[in-house]
Amino acid sequence: MKKLIFSLLLFLITVQALIADGAPLEIFCKDKKVAAGFFLSPDLAVTTDSILLYNNIHFKTETKTLYNYRIEFIDRVTKLVFLRIKDAEGTPMRLPADNILVETEPVYIHEKGKRVDVGFFTRKLNGYGAFISEDRSLYEGTPLYDIEDEFAGVLIGNLDQNLYLFLYADMLAFYRDNLNMIIKRGRPVLNIVVTEMWEYSGIQVKESRNELVEKGDIIVGLANFRINNVLDFNRALYLVDPERPLTLKVIRAGKLKRLTVNGGK
Repeated sequence: MKKLIFSLLLFLITVQALIADGAPLEIFCKDKKVAAGFFLSPDLAVTTDSILLYNNIHFKTETKTLYNYRIEFIDRVTKLVFLRIKDAEGTPMRLPADNILVETEPVYIHEKGKRVDVGFFTRKLNGYGAFISEDRSLYEGTPLYDIEDEFAGVLIGNLDQNLYLFLYADMLAFYRDNLNMIIKRGRPVLNIVVTEMWEYSGIQVKESRNELVEKGDIIVGLANFRINNVLDFNRALYLVDPERPLTLKVIRAGKLKRLTVNGGK
């Protein structure tokens, strides 16, 4: 009897420890689960833009089914969607300041009060984390954990059948800490389309309707920010003043150029 009581207490402690790291959030359309997410504050949740494909979604936590929400912000670059969910009272995820995964380190999810090994970390890919998994039941927006059960990132999709991408904890912390500013101030409109240069630093201009920026330019700096990838560029755009001229550092025909461009919201 004592052994049974001890086992039950150990199970409850384990479940409470998992919930303490951020109450799980499941997202349903009718009776079908379509995505996952987690809380950054008691009423602010984050998931991915995959939910925009569905109407009449609702949410389930460990203790509640929730229906009333509004979309607070959508970031098309990161695919993140931030939701205010009425009466959620969710437990915010603890976001480590810096979480460095090493190659072949196991990647976990929390499922029904248990920690489940779903694959292994393979590399950092232009600001994203990448891991290999054969699990076909993973949902976008699922929080991922490292071998020490610290939050590692949020699953945002896959590049191919077994290679999945996630955003690191520092990116989530950036939005948590700056979301009100981002919504209020916006970001500059440069009238360019950029793409990753997966094998090199910087980002390449794919299309341009800006008279100073040319197609094929490689952007390596914006104001005082170094640009290694699209995520760097996206974050820098939120941090600069959209009402003031901006300095772009670009490589054009093998030479570094500094361009002063007007943003505007």
